[in-house]
Amino acid sequence: MLVPAKSRKLNAKASVIDIEGDVNSAAEPALTNAYAEASSGGARTIILSAGALQSPAILMRSGIGPRDELERHGIELLRDIQGVGTRLSDHPALAVVCRAKDPSLLDADQPIVQTILRYTAPGSAFRNDLQIEAFSFSPRGGPLTNFAIAAVLEQVHGTGTLRLASADPHAPPVVEQRFCEDERDRSRLVACLRDTIAFVKTKPLSDMVVEQTFPDPRRALSDESLGDLCLRLSASGFHPCATVPMGPASDQGAVVDQYGRCHSVEGLVVADASIMPTVTRANTNLTSIMIGEMVGEWVRTRGVELYGL
Repeated sequence: MLVPAKSRKLNAKASVIDIEGDVNSAAEPALTNAYAEASSGGARTIILSAGALQSPAILMRSGIGPRDELERHGIELLRDIQGVGTRLSDHPALAVVCRAKDPSLLDADQPIVQTILRYTAPGSAFRNDLQIEAFSFSPRGGPLTNFAIAAVLEQVHGTGTLRLASADPHAPPVVEQRFCEDERDRSRLVACLRDTIAFVKTKPLSDMVVEQTFPDPRRALSDESLGDLCLRLSASGFHPCATVPMGPASDQGAVVDQYGRCHSVEGLVVADASIMPTVTRANTNLTSIMIGEMVGEWVRTRGVELYGL
């Protein structure tokens, strides 16, 4: 059984809660205990940092989130905040898979992505909104004979949702990406996919290829058919964010302000990828680190002013 580590005080004003093991099972009791401690005067600020998939789930199980979603699971409502879990943003990707002439060139022990091309879709108002990634091998499993080149959409208009499967903290949340349902996203990923196919057919890469296995080149690859593939098969770039999005208090969908402070819950701060307003036009690792560093620095240098510490 996973349990939260003992809560301790930071400057006698902020609770720091160490969670050992699976955040699904440990975080809700930890947050509940922290709220109880805060309400009894032991802490003024709680900083939640469980990631873009777990932070909104923890908030909803703690009674903070969309009313309909909480009532559906019999969770007592503390704050009706519609933006929790309703603006999920991520990078959709679809790979062109090829069979290699010389499988000895493929090495599953190497980093899967070593070369990335970033560029801008024709006519796009967003610089570097497309990305092509050359994989060292195909991550689809099976014998090590295939490699892949992925077309990735870096700037997205569409959003998905994150909901609770149940009130059980052991149950992972239900993620609905809804990739490429927005035609603006679908058309640009199709263009990127066409560029990726063109790479496969161009020397020197074409000299390494026996055949393209996906998308099936024997089928007519119209914009409509490629768009259908993008709609049905696009996969996550593993960069989820915007599930507890930042924005002004006037934005009904915004949950926190520019300092990570929750608009509707005094003393609650969120500091992870969930607070990004939308997915960045780059991998999210450095941005996530920056969020943690900045909130930590503000706690250290402006704790009284910003967080009431």
